[in-house]
Amino acid sequence: MDTDQPDPITDPWLSTLAERDAEALDVLGPDHAAFYADGNDTLVVGFQLWSPAAQRAHSRAPMVLDCAQARGWSCLTLLARTPDWFRAPIVAEYFNAQTDSGFFDAFQRVIFVGAGMGGYAACAYSAAAPGAQVFAIAPQATLHPSIAGWDTRFPAARRLDFAGPYGFAPAMLDAAKQAFILYDPRQKLDAMHAALFQRPTVQTLRLPDLGGQAAMGLAGLGVLEGLIDLLADGQLTDVTCGRLMRARRTDPDWLARLVQTCLDAGHPARALRVAQHAVAHAPGEQAEALVHTARNALRAVLP
Repeated sequence: MDTDQPDPITDPWLSTLAERDAEALDVLGPDHAAFYADGNDTLVVGFQLWSPAAQRAHSRAPMVLDCAQARGWSCLTLLARTPDWFRAPIVAEYFNAQTDSGFFDAFQRVIFVGAGMGGYAACAYSAAAPGAQVFAIAPQATLHPSIAGWDTRFPAARRLDFAGPYGFAPAMLDAAKQAFILYDPRQKLDAMHAALFQRPTVQTLRLPDLGGQAAMGLAGLGVLEGLIDLLADGQLTDVTCGRLMRARRTDPDWLARLVQTCLDAGHPARALRVAQHAVAHAPGEQAEALVHTARNALRAVLP
């Protein structure tokens, strides 16, 4: 490890991972690091914004690492201290070095995984491992103003360099074996990004009413790891995804979002049917409140 780089033991943003395994931690610079956990001949490459909140949420280990280790897979996790979409030149240099050293060639199967900013990076940097599989949840295709000027959610990121190496994520997927883009079509900007991923190797999977935090929604439903398993086994399709997503029918948060979607669309009777389904299959105060809200909305439009 370069002695000019920060010491992970004393650098607070990496200290929890250093405590876990300092030798597995490669500090790439002041704002990026890579954490590698050895396993079998399947490698999962994940990307995560590593904030204190993320550390608390994922029990001091990146989410993809827990998933990989539970399956005996090897795992390489790229971490960013700030939301920079992993666009720092040192990250591209790191992946170039892994390609040149033959690191990815040592694995029978390589899977790139990420959501949002991490989904963008998973798509973009998958080009470093031709033949990889990609699983990206609500990724941005780019935030270059000339292409995605309509996405105003991340004003600071519009100043990042998306024109350099690994810049336009959809084009980087041409070298992938297969890539899946999962998104909620009711989230307009996520859907617009998904439309940019029209490539021969890409399949988009529509997951309505997951909300703006689709990855959290999938994790909350308990289906996120199951979807990754289907991908790894070459079994992920619209049909198998749909079967797994039936778990939504008993999830109170998803049902609450569906009730609100019906109300926003001006369908209070439909909202009431969904709320009554929630009472039957996900009983509790939240479900009762949904019925109350839907009934009031229906009364307001009845003659």
